[in-house]
Amino acid sequence: LSNTGRTFGVLPSLLGSLPFGKSGFMELEEYPNKLTMFSVLKNNGYHTSFYQGTNSSFDKVDRFLNSENVDFILDKSGFGIQYQQQAEDAAGSSWGYPDKELFKKSISLERNEDQPRLEVYMTISTHEPFIPPNQDFFETKVDQILKNGDFGSRETKIIEKNNNVFATLLYTDDAIQWFMESYKSQPNYENTIFVITGDHRLIPIPQRNSISRFHVPLIMYSPMLKKTRKMSSISSHFDVTPSILALLDNAYEMKMPKKVAWMGGALDMETAFRSTKNIPLMRNKNELKEYISKEKLYTNGDIMELDENMDISSTFGGSGVEKSLERFKSVNHYVTTENKIIPDSLTIFSVQTEKFTPAEITWINSIYDGSNFDRSFFKARDLAFNKKWDDALLLCRYILSESPSHIDTKILSGRLQIWKGNYEESVKILKECIAMNPNYIDSYAALFDVYFWYDKHAEGLALVDIVQENSASANEISNKIARAKISARKAGIKNYETSKDTTNSTLASIE
Repeated sequence: LSNTGRTFGVLPSLLGSLPFGKSGFMELEEYPNKLTMFSVLKNNGYHTSFYQGTNSSFDKVDRFLNSENVDFILDKSGFGIQYQQQAEDAAGSSWGYPDKELFKKSISLERNEDQPRLEVYMTISTHEPFIPPNQDFFETKVDQILKNGDFGSRETKIIEKNNNVFATLLYTDDAIQWFMESYKSQPNYENTIFVITGDHRLIPIPQRNSISRFHVPLIMYSPMLKKTRKMSSISSHFDVTPSILALLDNAYEMKMPKKVAWMGGALDMETAFRSTKNIPLMRNKNELKEYISKEKLYTNGDIMELDENMDISSTFGGSGVEKSLERFKSVNHYVTTENKIIPDSLTIFSVQTEKFTPAEITWINSIYDGSNFDRSFFKARDLAFNKKWDDALLLCRYILSESPSHIDTKILSGRLQIWKGNYEESVKILKECIAMNPNYIDSYAALFDVYFWYDKHAEGLALVDIVQENSASANEISNKIARAKISARKAGIKNYETSKDTTNSTLASIE
């Protein structure tokens, strides 16, 4: 079972076995001390990485990952021009990159064969609006399966009505197959564990019952497995991290925390159906209305019984499960608001939050209404244009503390640093922006200006190569590119070969 009915809860539950807080762990204003698979494995020498085809600021994923010092984060902004985004929906917008493009991008990246790795992927294709690449091809396959299969009338109607949804499932299945085959060429493939699960049910498909929202697959595979096994007992995402870390610790005697506060325990490996766990379920943000206590499900004030097909019985009385839910709500609130999950002594990575003085907070609250970081960015930009640089930087610091991947704010911070005379800090920030989004032209425009103002002609010429290779919008700053070439020529740097070493060093520092 997924512990939440929407995407907002999957990372804290699956990778941290963490409580929900009021509206999901990632929505907490301040994170309490915590342990996750990211931090525990990084503390054991693992390289940690996260890959997704959408914007990592959605649901504050970027903030959560940064709090765990994840080594590498790829999101929608970091793909480059050689990858194709998902088709636009009826409103003319695209979520980002479909699953196979995400996997292709990941496979193209170098990996250190001498370092163990934790790689986490969040895919998007099996979410609305269900418009996969080659949609006609996969919808035709759905029609063929429907024609040749043995489906009841109800199933047939559901499939026909949701042809695009099932076509997307076939696309994602094809993408996963491609990824698994391609990963065989990666370092240490033979010693890899693959875990595949879902964050919640397919929303357009009619629910069978109250538990269907949370019923998702959990597939674990490794080339090291000697035989297959199907478990029909109930576990949840809360159980995945405790189980994997226990497995690794048993095999390799890893550095593990002396005490843990996981919400879950061991995955139940029983092949026959049984339900032995207590599992809280958050339907939507701020909707903690379901609770499983062994074979009893509490939902919407009713208590029902689960059976082996994840069917539920008719309602019957009893208040014990409801009391368990109320106790959990109290504990959940206490530990997340009072920083009582684990003590400081057990924390691997303390959450490094930006510190603001009371006066700064008062000023920020007078500027930021809490609803939109884009509007706050425009306010910071106006302050910068009016040469109120310290105020602009303060507002930028706040925006980035809440939304670390807000690239326009980060670029503005880089420009502000150069206006204040801080060359090295400005270059550092703008190179980070290019690494975050190699296609975004504003980062290059700002860095070209910095190099020009400080007579860094070789660096400017090297940047010409980089922007033309990575950005489809290089023509938008053709004047800055021409200026970099002219200033380099006047400085005696006559061609690209002269700046080849600078290009390589610039690329290395960006990557």
